[in-house]
Amino acid sequence: MPQPQYHRPGTLWYVSDGYIWDDLPASYRREPGRPLECSSKLFVYNPQNQKAQVTARFYHTDRPPTAITFAVEAGQIAQQELASLSEIPHKQAFWIAVESDIPVLPQARHEDFTFWDPVPDALVAVSPYPGPLEDETSWVFPDCYCSGGQPWYERELLTLINPGKEAVKVRVRWLLRARDLGAEETFEIPGERVLALDVWERAPLMLGSKNGPPVKITGDHAVRVDASGPVLTQTTRRCRWMGQPSIVGSRSTMAVPLRAPAPEVWHYPGGDIVDRGILPRDKNCDVTWNLLFTHNLSETEPTRATVTFHNGDGSTTQSEPLPIPPLKSDLEWLHLSPWLGKHTAYNTPYALTVTAESPVVPDICGGEFEMWSQVCPGAMTAVNFYPGPLTEERVWWLGIGHAGGVDDRNTEWQQSYHLFNPGTSPARVTLSFLGLADGQTLRHAVEIPPGGVAKVESRAVAGLPLDQPFAVKAEGDQPFCAQVFGRTFTRGLPHSRAMYSFLGVPMRLAK
Repeated sequence: MPQPQYHRPGTLWYVSDGYIWDDLPASYRREPGRPLECSSKLFVYNPQNQKAQVTARFYHTDRPPTAITFAVEAGQIAQQELASLSEIPHKQAFWIAVESDIPVLPQARHEDFTFWDPVPDALVAVSPYPGPLEDETSWVFPDCYCSGGQPWYERELLTLINPGKEAVKVRVRWLLRARDLGAEETFEIPGERVLALDVWERAPLMLGSKNGPPVKITGDHAVRVDASGPVLTQTTRRCRWMGQPSIVGSRSTMAVPLRAPAPEVWHYPGGDIVDRGILPRDKNCDVTWNLLFTHNLSETEPTRATVTFHNGDGSTTQSEPLPIPPLKSDLEWLHLSPWLGKHTAYNTPYALTVTAESPVVPDICGGEFEMWSQVCPGAMTAVNFYPGPLTEERVWWLGIGHAGGVDDRNTEWQQSYHLFNPGTSPARVTLSFLGLADGQTLRHAVEIPPGGVAKVESRAVAGLPLDQPFAVKAEGDQPFCAQVFGRTFTRGLPHSRAMYSFLGVPMRLAK
C-alpha cells in the first residue's frame, strides 16, 4: 500500500522551505521590467467543485508563525508571490504550510535570476508533504555536497521545521563518504520554529566524540536526522561563481522518512541522459549527469545493493551487487563508463529499481551545464526514489507546471513527465492538464509495456497555453510510478538554464 502519509486528507500540507535573497545592489532593482532577484511563488490548485478557503502559514527561525488567507475558486489555481509579502522576512529561512477547508494541491516554486535576465537561472520545487505529522521522527538524505573550490562553489542549507507546540531535540549526523566516521550535532527546536544550518559554516564534533576534534563538512556526504518528536527537513544546494552574488544553479529535496518495515524495492522513473550538443565535447559537462547514491542505513554491517535498469520496451539489464559500508553512500556515475553503453544510452529514457540485502535509501542527483561551463552545474536536481512494492498507486499528482514561450520574451519553459510501469501487464496512463483559465481539461494518453518507461514532453500536448500555470494529474489502469522535470531555456539556445524534478504525490484527494 502507499506510504502512510498519502492516506492523509489533503487539507494540511508542508509545502517546502524557502529563502528570499536580496544580494544585488539597489540600482539593479530599478531597471524597468526587471524580474525580482529572487521570486518565491506559492500555487494552490483546487480540484473540488466548491470554493476553498486557504491559509498559508509561514514558520520562522526567530518569531511565531505568520499567515495569509485567500480563496481559491473551484477548479482554479491561485498564485501568491511570497517575496512581496510583509509576513516573510528576506534573507532568512522559513517554511510554508498550507491549510484548507477542503482538499487542495499546493506547490512552491523558487526562482533565482541573474541581473536583468528574465530567464530563471536557478529553480527549486519539491513534492509537498501531507500532514498532520505523526511518526516522522527519523529522516535521511543519501546525497549532500559542499565545496569551496575555484572558480565556483556549492553550499548546502539544511532546514528543519518543528510544527508542534512543544520543543523537540534533534540529533544530526553528517556521514562523510570520503572518510571514516563523520560528525554529529544536537539541537533543540522550540515549538513552531525552524532551525536553519549553513552546512559549510558548521564545525561539528567527530561522531561519537564529546570533546572533538571538529570536522569540516565538505565533499559528498549523507545526513541522518533523528528527533524526539515529529519534524520535517529539507536541504538546498546552491552554486555560485566566486565573487558574484547571483545563484547559477540550485537543487533541493526533502529527506526520506524512515519507517519499519523497510521497503523491498525502490523505484525511479526519470533516468535520462540528454545530449543537447553542449560544448566542449567529452569534458564530462556535455550531457546530463545521472549520479546514483545508495545509502546503507546500518550502523555496523556492510550491505550489497543491486540496480535494475528498465528500458522503454520493458527490457532490463542488471548490475553486479554493489558493496556499501555501514553509514556510507555508494556513488555511481550512470552517464559514464562502465554504465554508459551497457546499461544506459544517450537520449533514451530509462527507469531504475534498487534492491539490497539490508535496508538502503537511494536517490539520483542530476546536473546540466551551459556552454564552456568549466563543469559548473548551471541546472541541478535531487530526486528520492519511491518505495515499493506498488499496490494502489494509480493516481499521481505532478504539481503545477509552465510550458512554452512567446516571441517577445526570451524565456522558454518545458515540462517532461516520466512514467514507469513495474508491473507484468501493459499499463495505460492518462495525463490530465487542469486548472486552465478557460475551464477546459487537456488529456494525453500513453501505453506503457510491462516493465517499461515512457517520457512525455509538454510540447507533445496540443493546446497547452503559454504564460499560464496548469496542474497535472496522471491516472493509470494499474499501479505505476510518475516523476516530473521542469526546465527553463533561453529561447534559441540548447542548454538548460535551470531545472527541478520531483516524484509525484500518489494521493487520491477526497471530493
